[in-house]
Amino acid sequence: MLNETELKIENEYKSLFHDEGAPEWAKNIEPAIPWVGKRYSHSSVKILIYGSAENLTYASGQTITKNNFRRNREVSDNSKYFKHIHITPINDGSLLTVARYVLSRLGHDKKFSENPREFIEEVSVVNLCKFSIDSKKNKDYANKLSYLKKSFSYIKKELEILDPDIIIIPSSSYKLATLKKELFVKKRIMIPIYQTNLRVINSHLNKTPVNDKVYNYSFSKEWLDKGIKGMPKYLSWLEEKMQITQVLNN
Repeated sequence: MLNETELKIENEYKSLFHDEGAPEWAKNIEPAIPWVGKRYSHSSVKILIYGSAENLTYASGQTITKNNFRRNREVSDNSKYFKHIHITPINDGSLLTVARYVLSRLGHDKKFSENPREFIEEVSVVNLCKFSIDSKKNKDYANKLSYLKKSFSYIKKELEILDPDIIIIPSSSYKLATLKKELFVKKRIMIPIYQTNLRVINSHLNKTPVNDKVYNYSFSKEWLDKGIKGMPKYLSWLEEKMQITQVLNN
């Protein structure tokens, strides 16, 4: 069942998709609305976590779930430690762990749950890129403005409704000047990051030594043990290289 915030976003998404449809290069599938935790709206610090793009190369038709807009609300019965909500880096715990670590680094450790299944109810999560390229091979376009612009109208609406204080976003997208100029102009903290997957960890971060500081928080060890291999390296990179960009415009 959707909460009030999700219903508002769904109505906006439906209206936009009715008017604009899917881009000609994309699968003709409705974009998934954000997961908005039931305690997100009451949090003293609101964080929006952006993944990159959904991979729908496996989809042979136009139906992913009973209601495509709501597929991030289709929680899998197979989820045990991290909830499975149709977003891979949330399901495997990697992106959720990064978000929890970022909040701790920013001084908000005690404001959020150490239980991942409770923590996800305190945050909002969605993919930045709203459509999947119609291809047999998964193609990421997070750094391609001509493709990403087709998601701008959806991003604007969710930002207006969610009004986050902190946004975690793929760095390849945040480097795009047009994206920053058109979408991220309100005062908030932006945290650009690498994508959280094994390819990144095993290539870009392969030689990163594990920093003991990543275990400073009481949630860290268990979350890292339950997540994908190599996440201590990822958090170690984040510990040393995390860029905090504060947008000052109003």
